[in-house]
Amino acid sequence: MTRLSFEKVNKIEQIRNPKEYVDEDDLKIIKDYVQSDTGKISNRLLLALFLYTGLSRNIIANMSFSQFNDNCTEFYISLKTGEYVLPIKKELSELLQKFKSASGISNTDKFFTSTGEYLSGTIGRVTKKICKKRYTPTILCNTFIKQTLGEDIDKNIYAVSKLTLESLKTIEEHVSQSPDWLIDRQREILKRW
Repeated sequence: MTRLSFEKVNKIEQIRNPKEYVDEDDLKIIKDYVQSDTGKISNRLLLALFLYTGLSRNIIANMSFSQFNDNCTEFYISLKTGEYVLPIKKELSELLQKFKSASGISNTDKFFTSTGEYLSGTIGRVTKKICKKRYTPTILCNTFIKQTLGEDIDKNIYAVSKLTLESLKTIEEHVSQSPDWLIDRQREILKRW
């Protein structure tokens, strides 16, 4: 093909649905539920794992205590892309320790014997019961990403990517298309160089 014919080709722009997040009021309800002693501890742990790690269903569905240090403050995982050590939020660490005491499962047994799809259904049922609105694991993970990006997005985007084991492109989708600070930040970087 000639160069001219390539210039006539229009690139199809993909339109993505906007990211969904847990409502602020419901986020408080979920956090309170996770930290309470009401409800099944396995359901509370499941919600907490998605809400406080942002990790994928596949990773969470296959978790075991052998992947955590003794006091559950760090999570270890080996993937095709490498080996990772991830810090664990204090609230999740405490819940993991309670679950370990209450469940009696061995270090090598998975926390959940169900598939990722079944875990999604459980998340939906539990959130519908406590919030009157059904949330998915993806929405909980999106909320984690949004909350951890915070105000200092340019400094946090790489760290959040490594914390959730998601690509920078995936994390970038949670940032508005043209943040005001971006061009100024790029100019600052060029001046320092």
